[in-house]
Amino acid sequence: SEREEADKIANFVEKNPAEWAILYRTNGQSRVIEEALIRRWVPYEIIGGLKFYDRKEIKDIIAYLKVIMTPTDGIAWKRIVNTPSRKIWPTTVERTMRYVEMTGIDYMSLDLPLSKWNQSTIETLEGTTHIDHIPEMKNAAKTAMTAFTQIMREVQKTAQELPARLLIDKVLQLIKYQDYLEENFSPPEVEAKVDTINELKNLASRYDDLPPNDSLMHFLEDIALITAEQNSDDKIEKVLLMTTHSAKWLEFNHVIIAGAEEWIFPHSRTLFEPDQLEEERRLWYVAMTRAKKKLIVTRANERYSFGTYSSNIASRFISEIPKEYTEIHQPRKLFMTDFLGTSGESTLEGDWSQIQPKEKTFWLGAQVRKEIQEFSLGDRVEHKKFGVGTIVSL
Repeated sequence: SEREEADKIANFVEKNPAEWAILYRTNGQSRVIEEALIRRWVPYEIIGGLKFYDRKEIKDIIAYLKVIMTPTDGIAWKRIVNTPSRKIWPTTVERTMRYVEMTGIDYMSLDLPLSKWNQSTIETLEGTTHIDHIPEMKNAAKTAMTAFTQIMREVQKTAQELPARLLIDKVLQLIKYQDYLEENFSPPEVEAKVDTINELKNLASRYDDLPPNDSLMHFLEDIALITAEQNSDDKIEKVLLMTTHSAKWLEFNHVIIAGAEEWIFPHSRTLFEPDQLEEERRLWYVAMTRAKKKLIVTRANERYSFGTYSSNIASRFISEIPKEYTEIHQPRKLFMTDFLGTSGESTLEGDWSQIQPKEKTFWLGAQVRKEIQEFSLGDRVEHKKFGVGTIVSL
């Protein structure tokens, strides 16, 4: 799986991290690799970008989820109250936060009548809301703050019904986050941010089977564990992670190209455009030629995507490498891995030079199978109606 792929990559680099660079096609691919490095306590640095959980779009979404889960979280609320822009200015935000601290209410209750919170003065305060009593707030800001609070309360209610992944979709829809990105960033930046958001949703889908409240809680708790363990010591030697675009003009002793699969590298958006596909091929050439001594190319046999495991075929660029320069190795076993777990067995050791060349083989002896549980991803099968093929999803 993609988690085993990341775990084996971490295994390669952990002895001499400063000797290695890990390249990938899109920013979203870094998440699973970062988590594998964190599990093994391997220090790393992202070149030409930010660590997955430090990226603006990820911080924005997680801040929304934190306020939904904990309506008193002022730090998260401060981040999202004007993202996207609602023309609620910093002075208004600070006054609101002081008011919340003074009254002891939460940020979901700002547009509720004061009478619900102060029964002793119900006659004089009836019909007014907390927003009305925040000092020096202009009418436009009151309107914007009310609309924002109502959106958040609607999403909070939805959180009782939807797991984390669908809740993220609901938040993005209500705040029109796609429009916000398109208005503030260039098309390539929007494309990269959307890829990153999709990877976060893919991660959230691992919690789909839990009750809605538990889904959000465990999702945020696991993210908190990972981000707490990120190493920030600038003096130690680190493995470098970057997109292939960021690697131009750089060279490294050892390079790993991760995710060498159709739909990933080459990217799915380029497969049906000849000019773009040629640009992908040039990008692949850039990735390969970053390595001065050793190049390792990895791919997953199965990849978790929004609740199911599926399989992409190997990148066409692999077959274009002259065979006399390659060694092919396929792990003996596949393991499903959980969010924070490891594969349990690694068939590849850190010293690549010790691996003997192996040819991939599909035909291990003919067997007649009729039940679904008898099949696995990657099996080469022959069907009397559909012919010969490889199982790519179950």
